[in-house]
Amino acid sequence: MPALQLNMSDGTLCDLNGQPRNTRVLYVCDARGKHELYSLEEVSTCEYEIVVLSPYLCEHPDFK
Repeated sequence: MPALQLNMSDGTLCDLNGQPRNTRVLYVCDARGKHELYSLEEVSTCEYEIVVLSPYLCEHPDFK
């Protein structure tokens, strides 16, 4: 599935490990998507993954 990944680092300090929080946002091509949040998951301690479904990404020439 075509996707655009955005990494966000240096978030607030995690009180569990003392490290900054990190988040990976995946914008996924979905022709039926409505720009909604598909999932939000803590993949490891204070590291998060967010998936957003968007039809706009499908229309971009780099993803055709």
